[in-house]
Amino acid sequence: MYHKDSSFSIFLIFLKETPDFLTVPFLSVMLSKNRRRDLLPMKTTLTQPLYSLPYSLHDGYLKKLEADEETLICHFPDGIFSTTAPYEQTAGTKVIFTGVDWDSSFLYVFDGLKNTGAFSGKKWDLKAFLPYLERLEVIDETYGYWQAKWKGLLTKGEEMVECMVEVCYSGEMVYEIEK
Repeated sequence: MYHKDSSFSIFLIFLKETPDFLTVPFLSVMLSKNRRRDLLPMKTTLTQPLYSLPYSLHDGYLKKLEADEETLICHFPDGIFSTTAPYEQTAGTKVIFTGVDWDSSFLYVFDGLKNTGAFSGKKWDLKAFLPYLERLEVIDETYGYWQAKWKGLLTKGEEMVECMVEVCYSGEMVYEIEK
C-alpha cells in the first residue's frame, strides 16, 4: 500500500483478539520515504470508551440547577432517554454530581447560533450562572477523566444561543428517576 510519491506515513494495525478488548497488543507498520520499511514493535494500549451510560441526555431539557458545597443537581422534568431496548423516555429525572470542583466548572454562552467561523460570548463560573438558567436543550454529551461536558441550546426569553457546560467532579454521577 506504499505509493512512491507519498510523503505521509501509513499505519497498518494487526490486532490480537482478547475477550475484554481493554488492552490489545499490536504491531504497527510505518511506511514513509524518511523511515525504514520494516516492522516497528510498539507498546500500545487500545481502550474502549470509559463506560456505556444507561441514559442519554440528548434532546433532554435541563430546566433547573441546584447546588451546595460539593453537589450539583440538574433537573430534567420532562425526562431523559434510555440507551437500551426498548429505548423509552423516562419520567422526570435528576442528574446529580457529587464532589464538584466549582473552581473548574464553567458555562460558556455564545453570542448566537453559528455553524462555523468566528464567535464570541461569555464564560461563567457554573455556580454563579445557576439562578439565570431558563432552559437548556442538551444536544451532545461527553464524559471522561472526572469531567462531564454538555453542548446545547440555551433559551433566554425568546432568544436561543449555543452553550457548553463543563462539570468537574471527583464523586459520582447519579440518575434519580421519578416512578
